[in-house]
Amino acid sequence: MSGRTVNAEPSAIAIGWSFQAQLDERRILTAQTHVPVDASVEQINATLDKIAYCLDRMQARYRLPLLEKEIKRGSLIRDEAVRQAARVDEQAKARWDPNRRTPFKLSQTEESEKRNFQSTVDRHNMELNDLEKESGECRAMLNGAGA
Repeated sequence: MSGRTVNAEPSAIAIGWSFQAQLDERRILTAQTHVPVDASVEQINATLDKIAYCLDRMQARYRLPLLEKEIKRGSLIRDEAVRQAARVDEQAKARWDPNRRTPFKLSQTEESEKRNFQSTVDRHNMELNDLEKESGECRAMLNGAGA
């Protein structure tokens, strides 16, 4: 404090805030607000809550297209892993001689390949569930208004 005294009307004195929200890699949104110096704690909190909600909503608006892109990419990778696992089975069955007395069984290499593909499918399913949950939260915050 500098010790200066400011003579002003009580309605002219205010408490002000500036907020920043990262929207994407290139964009930052800045919001500013103020309340009268004699505002109650409830008024201050209500004002801050409104600003926070608006910033969260704008972040959701920019996040949603990125989530949709990630969901599409993850689905493609998962679907390809499912096809590759099926291909391992098909190729092994095509090589198997039905006249053999032992039942059909994948080789250790084929079993390992199939396990690896299934692990990829499981991992992507978990990631997709998380992305879809976050996407739903963004959509709810946007109240149906798309990006």
